[in-house]
Amino acid sequence: GAARMSRLIGFFRQKENLPILLIPLLLLVWAKYGAPTLGLKSFESATLYAGPYRGPLPAGKEGDPVVERVLLIVIDGLRHDTSTRLAALKQMRSEGADRVMEVGLPSLSLPGWTVMGTGAWQEQSGFASNYVERAVELDSIFRAVGRAGKSTLIVGTAGWEQLFGEHVDAVVAIEGPQDPYTDLEGIIRQDKEILQSALEVLGAPPDLLLVYFPGVDNAGHGW
Repeated sequence: GAARMSRLIGFFRQKENLPILLIPLLLLVWAKYGAPTLGLKSFESATLYAGPYRGPLPAGKEGDPVVERVLLIVIDGLRHDTSTRLAALKQMRSEGADRVMEVGLPSLSLPGWTVMGTGAWQEQSGFASNYVERAVELDSIFRAVGRAGKSTLIVGTAGWEQLFGEHVDAVVAIEGPQDPYTDLEGIIRQDKEILQSALEVLGAPPDLLLVYFPGVDNAGHGW
């Protein structure tokens, strides 16, 4: 054993053999300190991207309305193929237009909702993460309805109020459970309260009503 250790020490004392020792040590240091830092910076460079399109733009010409009122229902986390098997949604599709809309990447809540409300991709809106704490500066369906002198309302959660609240007549934000991913009863309760609030509003509906259900997405996170 002593002879083997002596030969090993002698091996590493030879300068040409030092890289065999140093390279694994450098890789370990990189894995411990360099790689996590680079990964975080790369993530932030994408998700905290500001975007060059947030300045004021001249208003475009408004088109002629094709309907008197619009009801937009957002069921977060519901797969498209599953939605085609739900009786209520199948009936709605049969009575109107149906098309698939993409919201781009990253597939996160605030960026996706911003695309729905503005039609602008993440690199245009500057919303690429859930950590952006400002309102949407771009034109939106809510601003367009307001310019036409029509009424708007959102029933759902506080995130929609952050994005579009300053251009919406009113927002009814229903508080969710303390643990939104594992409290199944709380998840169901929140969706039911949102539904009840929306049904009450439909007694005298605004010109644009957005109803947002987070339950499917929250349950998907937890299970």
